[in-house]
Amino acid sequence: MRHLYLMGMPGSGKTYWMEALSGASRVEGLDLDAEIEARAGMPISEIFARHGEEYFRKQEHLALASVAGRKGPLIVALGGGTPTFIENFDLIRKSGISVFLDVSLETLINRVRIQRGRPLLDSDDAEEMRDKLISLYHARMPSYEKADFIIKESKLDLSRLMQILSDMD
Repeated sequence: MRHLYLMGMPGSGKTYWMEALSGASRVEGLDLDAEIEARAGMPISEIFARHGEEYFRKQEHLALASVAGRKGPLIVALGGGTPTFIENFDLIRKSGISVFLDVSLETLINRVRIQRGRPLLDSDDAEEMRDKLISLYHARMPSYEKADFIIKESKLDLSRLMQILSDMD
């Protein structure tokens, strides 16, 4: 069985839905950001601070390649930028099914405002954080829209994700 990859913007609920789906299906779940942190021995914010985004993206690609090569199935919560860098989408497509969690900008802005520690969005200025999020949203949307499944926020529930997972058999 192949992997199920959850993709979307920061704050879209990738990790939440990975954990919920993993618990309901008894399929192992994996958070790619947590995998990168474990390999590096430091949080992503520190990787960015010490080494920069380019280094992080290389580590992200290596972690994804490792996960993609594992025997399945896995439910993988990708980092927000994962499908947009270094041919990662090809790895995702070859090793599994992708699901874009399409959450509104308004919801993302509200969630990200509360959740700190996102290097590309970290700002004490609410307007600056909002502008960064909107810019990332528009830059990443073409990659997200290539997903095998797109689930709008209003249709996002565990039963829909369980159906996609069961159809993968």
